Amino acid sequence: MTAIVHNGRLDSTLPLLRYGYDFIRHECDRLNSDIFQTRIRFRKTICLRGPEAARLVYDANRFQRSGACPMRIVKTLFGKGGVQGLDDQVHRDRKAMLMSLFSDAKIDQLVKQVHRELDQATQPWESASSIEILVAMHRVLGRAVCSWAAIPVDNENADRLSSDLAQIVDGCGGIGPRYIKSRWARKRANRRAEHWIRQVRRGEYSPDESSALTVIASHRGCNGERHAAVELLNVLRPTVAIARWVMFAVLAMHRFPESADLVRQSSDDAEADRFGEEVRRFFPFFPAIIAKTRHVFSWQDWDFPANTRVLLDIHGSNHDTRFWEEPERFNPDRFKRSIDREFTFIPQGGGDFVNGHRCAGEIVTRRILSECIRWFCKEIEFNVDNRDLHVARNRFPAEPNTPLIITNIRKRDRRSDTAAIQQSRSSA
Repeated sequence: MTAIVHNGRLDSTLPLLRYGYDFIRHECDRLNSDIFQTRIRFRKTICLRGPEAARLVYDANRFQRSGACPMRIVKTLFGKGGVQGLDDQVHRDRKAMLMSLFSDAKIDQLVKQVHRELDQATQPWESASSIEILVAMHRVLGRAVCSWAAIPVDNENADRLSSDLAQIVDGCGGIGPRYIKSRWARKRANRRAEHWIRQVRRGEYSPDESSALTVIASHRGCNGERHAAVELLNVLRPTVAIARWVMFAVLAMHRFPESADLVRQSSDDAEADRFGEEVRRFFPFFPAIIAKTRHVFSWQDWDFPANTRVLLDIHGSNHDTRFWEEPERFNPDRFKRSIDREFTFIPQGGGDFVNGHRCAGEIVTRRILSECIRWFCKEIEFNVDNRDLHVARNRFPAEPNTPLIITNIRKRDRRSDTAAIQQSRSSA
């Protein structure tokens, strides 16, 4: 057996901050290895990339999530006691409760609500001189998911909650004021969620029994415990966070107009879905999956020590030239082919949806993103304020150097799209 190669750095915190999403890929290429060990914040860490590494990290017999994630992320992004940090039967029980909220029918309802909120936003957007996409979509998705989950708030308070949920995501990977704002936003959101849960449990508010709020408030885990507030936010927050994918999708429409034209000319949702999947593969959002070894074991002749943190590279794995043809080219057509979605295409992690640690809301993300892409391509026209739209790869989470702003927003003339579709069919 062989000790895992060391990257030769006393500590890799500064290189991680320098290279950002490219850190693991950069080090793997430098060392000519898909695995290496280092120290991050002076804690021993093993970094991996690729489908086989993903398959390994999602082996629940070898890895656990409890105690793996840094507390600075637990206290912001995930929340204490959330499903992301659970293992074994406790995790399976909590995951089953969350998955029950995402049946096809319930997802359809949420997507329709997103569409309604987008339609209602059209007139105010037309009247405005400019719209910052990320901020605007936080509000749209926040209002939609609050309505869908039966959260008792008006639009003004839904917008306040959405702002806090967005701040949680934006600041969890930050340093200094951005991180502090994220901590305070988490505290405010926790208080609101706890209040709504108490209202339901005391009978002061009685939403539909199938609503997300009621299901979560009523749930007891296999050990009889209740962690309702954190899981309510684990439904609301990721939905609002889809706004960042939508922002990247609008940026892709601007950079790659020929791909956006295919969505406009399509008579079904397949092109929008492929466009959205390529957005999730192409642009950086989630940097890595964090786990911890349960015990000593060997894998591919490498020795893994017990109780050691492991980082699985997400963005680098989705840009690996061994598994993706021309990965630096934006090409939605690559999703016309069969793709391993369990361990090769892992924009939000890998593994099994039902029993594993794969993001429970990834199906929701895919559906909402596809609907938003279809809407932006087919329902409105706009111009992009072309400033510094370079996406910095050492900011977590990533975004353009200057906010993505659209101007001159107007409803689209659908007759021209119909003519384009007919012309496309006749020439096929």
